[in-house]
Amino acid sequence: MGSLLIIDDELDILESLQDMFLYEVSADIDVYTANSARKAIQLLDKLKFDVVMTDIRMPGMSGLELFKVIKNNWPQCRVIFLTGYREFDYLYEIHDYKDVRYLLKSEDNTAIIRTVMEAFDDIQKMIELEYTAQSLELEMDKAQMWLRKEYINQLIYNKGKREIHQQQLEELRIPIQSSFPMLAFLFRLDNAGAEDFIAEEFVLYQNIFHIVHHFMPDHIRVHVHFVTNGYGILLLQPEPAAADLVHEIQWERIYTLSFGALEYIQENFRKTVHTSISFVTSTEPCSFQELHFHYERLKRLAISRIGLSEQMILKEDNHAQGTAEAAFTPMNVRPQIQLLETYLEMRKPVSYFETLDTLLGTPEQIQSKYYDAALALYYNVAVTLLNFINENNLTAAVAEKINLDKLMNAGNQTSMEHLITFLYDLSSRIFETLGGEARNRTNEALQKVQDYIENNLHEDLTLNRLAEVGCFNASYLSRIFKQTYGCNLSEYIGKGRVELAKRLLRTSNERIHEISRKVGYTSAHSFTRVFKQMTGITPQEYRDKYGEH
Repeated sequence: MGSLLIIDDELDILESLQDMFLYEVSADIDVYTANSARKAIQLLDKLKFDVVMTDIRMPGMSGLELFKVIKNNWPQCRVIFLTGYREFDYLYEIHDYKDVRYLLKSEDNTAIIRTVMEAFDDIQKMIELEYTAQSLELEMDKAQMWLRKEYINQLIYNKGKREIHQQQLEELRIPIQSSFPMLAFLFRLDNAGAEDFIAEEFVLYQNIFHIVHHFMPDHIRVHVHFVTNGYGILLLQPEPAAADLVHEIQWERIYTLSFGALEYIQENFRKTVHTSISFVTSTEPCSFQELHFHYERLKRLAISRIGLSEQMILKEDNHAQGTAEAAFTPMNVRPQIQLLETYLEMRKPVSYFETLDTLLGTPEQIQSKYYDAALALYYNVAVTLLNFINENNLTAAVAEKINLDKLMNAGNQTSMEHLITFLYDLSSRIFETLGGEARNRTNEALQKVQDYIENNLHEDLTLNRLAEVGCFNASYLSRIFKQTYGCNLSEYIGKGRVELAKRLLRTSNERIHEISRKVGYTSAHSFTRVFKQMTGITPQEYRDKYGEH
């Protein structure tokens, strides 16, 4: 459902509220806590929160000051103030904000849970109703959109060789400073075919332009650019006032705030435009001159890691940019080619594309290698794919999706990067033809999440962390997990923890509080309460009845 941050400097109240939302609320809510404003700000700079419930008075910072930080980082966040008495001065200062609520600490648990769930419902209504495609106003005409597209596409396809003039960017209303680095996120309209995309490109551009600007923080400049056939990039920079302070840590913060807005963008786009959109993100800033390599790298990740799945958010691993350094040096590549053959035969697209990534390397690495060595490796992969197509009688079906004449005519391609991209496209079409590729990927990703849960029951298994493991949007993971397994994630994790606790209670002499930590509970009291809820008896009663010692 979303993420909740609870802030209070009274530790007993903080623990009680945390336990209440972890163990008494069935919805999938990630619950975080902070016992000071400083710790809260550290979390707000790293994670997106949908709802924040905070004490109105804390040492070092007032509730109003913290409220401004929350709204600066996450404008859509709903805030609930907790206080022991009526704070009319504070309430007067924030009365203009319709998304603020307050609660007395004396309220019972039912009232607190109801208020928090109303805040989460408010978020959903905001996504569904507040911003609809029909209410969009034309901000830019079609001619200007095409001029901007042509200008940036020339930068991408000419590999940054074109000289960049700030005046031209301003005339085209591209709000990016040419002399300053930027973040670039790739996006893909998942179910827009090439013909549909061309016909509806301007309407889709307007929709995504307004939705992105609506949900991105105000202090981050963003430019939406469609490249071709449903692929595009978001260019992101801090506002000039913040740019003077930008360093490595600040870029990390800008990435976190931008990344946090993507889930809102996805959900709104799906519900208002009825189109699914996926993102591939990178934490590494780039210049206009590097945009070509950046785009090609992220697009290949989209093809290899997302495939035909929908509504995914993928983070580029930093180490992935440096993999396969020796990919194009003369070496024996036969073991990796055999792996490709195996994964094709076994219909395992995720493993196949991971191997292909390792074998081929990044666009920057391709550019730096000898052409003859790169071409030899291309033909090794090409022959593997051609043999598989022929042996499985797929020629006619695959040829309907992609031009197979290019496969063994590498000399007609304009660059080695285009050749490698063609291998990725062809591989994707083969798996698509084999059928069930999107379902297989989703099932593999869900299995990855399930394995992670079972191996890490002692950890803090938040929805955001599990979404990262499976490369899912958090809301999409929550929805698809319940459809697949018949229960929500929190129920599944709870059952897993109780089953592990039962085994430890039967087979070991460990104390109850030690077992509670091993199965992921913050206190023995919480563990005992949940265990009794699910089994009808306390952990000690279970041990007395079923213990093997």
